[in-house]
Amino acid sequence: PNPAGSELVLGESSAGRVAVLIDAEGREAYRLAIAANARLDVSSVSAGSYTLRVLDGQGAVQTAQRVVIMR
Repeated sequence: PNPAGSELVLGESSAGRVAVLIDAEGREAYRLAIAANARLDVSSVSAGSYTLRVLDGQGAVQTAQRVVIMR
């Protein structure tokens, strides 16, 4: 769901890719390989607005969208 509290749920087709959260200042705040269940634990990420990028095995951006993490 968006906004997210402690986890982001991605489509199953994202499994095997890498998720990256970029903060408003362009810094990487989170990076994790996406598992088969396509759920990302973002409980350690500060509340705020981020860009979620899903990268393929070569590092190319497959999708990008704005996400909000709320506490």
